[in-house]
Amino acid sequence: MITTAEILSRRQRGVRLAFALACLPLLLLLLWLGYAFGVRMLQLLGYPYPLDYGEGPLLAQVAALAGGTPLPALYGDPDQPPFLVVNYPPLFHLLTLLLAWPAGSLLTAGRIVSLLAAPAALAALVVLIRPTLPGRLRSMASLPALLIILAFAALPIVREWATLMRVDLAGVALGLWGLALLPRTDTPATLRRLLPAALLLIASLFIKPSLLAAPVAACCWLFWRDRHAALRLVLLLVGSGGGILLLLNLLSNGGFWLHVVAANANPWQPLLAQGFWREQYALHWPLWLAAGLAAGLLVINGQQRRCCRSTIPSLVP
Repeated sequence: MITTAEILSRRQRGVRLAFALACLPLLLLLLWLGYAFGVRMLQLLGYPYPLDYGEGPLLAQVAALAGGTPLPALYGDPDQPPFLVVNYPPLFHLLTLLLAWPAGSLLTAGRIVSLLAAPAALAALVVLIRPTLPGRLRSMASLPALLIILAFAALPIVREWATLMRVDLAGVALGLWGLALLPRTDTPATLRRLLPAALLLIASLFIKPSLLAAPVAACCWLFWRDRHAALRLVLLLVGSGGGILLLLNLLSNGGFWLHVVAANANPWQPLLAQGFWREQYALHWPLWLAAGLAAGLLVINGQQRRCCRSTIPSLVP
């Protein structure tokens, strides 16, 4: 006679087998993407000339720093040597300079920064998704984590720019790790615990100032959880980031603001913005749909937990 325990054990083995079979094609696809990406990476790292419209200006700016131009002078008068308009803060430039000697060239060093940022961003996504699952289901978290890796790695921006000297992926990786290091719901959001996340979020903005999604998401999430914690994070971001901005602007005699903000400000065009977001929705609608479903499930799960917490005391005599 088959016992209930044996039936449950067989069902568990069946679930594990089905889970393994479901992961197998995804794993094969991931390996194929990794192989194709590796071939492209080796080809681009060995190519000594700019391949993208964003690589040339960045390379010229980093070359000016490597040639002895002081950092404040890089944001000097565009009509004076080195005759550059620097549209990004200097953090990416400094990271590239750190890798220039072992890499052998400035261009390769900048591409390596982007290359290292891609897996760092993927790791941050995995860290962000796993804690949302109950403890008994964390062993099953490899499937959604794998799906996120595939979805993120399949984005054209990630696939094409991960081996190019561009600031985007480095900023995205820092922003994602800023979100990942935010205190969890069971941890007090003190200033000391918020500081590492705030520094990474500020660093992402000082690589590419338009990457506002991560800081805004962090503040919104904390506001939903604890308004005082959200206010502390805003104070950290504005205080620390504003202080660095003020210092750079003072050292460059106002040139930093001129280069990064004034020279890059575009007039608002509603029709252009509407066309851009329509195109983004057409390209990435599965990600928008998945994000909406995930947000809905998280809200429902949070409401159920609050309901359970409120009813348990009434059941205790």
